[in-house]
Amino acid sequence: MSTEDKNPENIKTVDFSKHAKLKVKPNPGFSHAKNRNLVAVNLSELGISASNFPHLFVQNPDDAEFLLVALLGLRPDENIQYGEQFWDSTYVPLAIQRHPFVVGRDDRLTDIEQITTCLEMDSPFLNEKDGHALFTEDGLETDYLRSRHQLLNSMFEGGKLTRQFTKRLVELDLLSTLELGVQLQNGEWRSVKGFFTLDEAKLNSLGAEQLKELQDQGFLGPCYLILASLYQLNQLIRLRNRKGKEQIVNFRIDFKTQAAAAVPA
Repeated sequence: MSTEDKNPENIKTVDFSKHAKLKVKPNPGFSHAKNRNLVAVNLSELGISASNFPHLFVQNPDDAEFLLVALLGLRPDENIQYGEQFWDSTYVPLAIQRHPFVVGRDDRLTDIEQITTCLEMDSPFLNEKDGHALFTEDGLETDYLRSRHQLLNSMFEGGKLTRQFTKRLVELDLLSTLELGVQLQNGEWRSVKGFFTLDEAKLNSLGAEQLKELQDQGFLGPCYLILASLYQLNQLIRLRNRKGKEQIVNFRIDFKTQAAAAVPA
């Protein structure tokens, strides 16, 4: 295994010999995500997620890959859904639910590369006194740990399908830039940039064969869910205003005509 394939220093494979007494404290408010205004989502959770949050695309400047994300706030360090005891939405995305677990390389293996369930060891929710145990005294995995395996597996498989989805959207030239404008009480307009969305006009102009292909791949329904989720901006702004943030009295969505850059092969 090369250095590049190793886990970051804080990521360690779950192992009874090292983590027999380790527990995970309950985190009902998901406070580790209180400053996250974006979170990646998978197609497997898109239905319920789109009924709670606006969904957009962002592009990684390093590899040009597009990510489907839920918008949780209008500023980089703002999560409007967060509360100390609970979230204000009826759904918490899987990428936030999983903490402090993460998919990583199995660091017990030196001759082959294999992914497995790992832990973010610098998480404040790990301790040996209170919370959900990972193993029984006999060394067996607890129901809690098994449930984390299942969640991470769902995310991993869903992530592969979601990457296929976004790649196909780019191939069909269906992503365009989006700019959100918000008006403050003093009349000033501010722009929130850096997002992409589906171009509904281009989607509707696809031929019957291309639409049938998207439908057969299970990609057509998600397209319309993403478009419809933009209406959740109304709820996001109302919730933001109720929480005493800088008051927004109006907003607009500007769809730009330039296409999203293609993802390198």
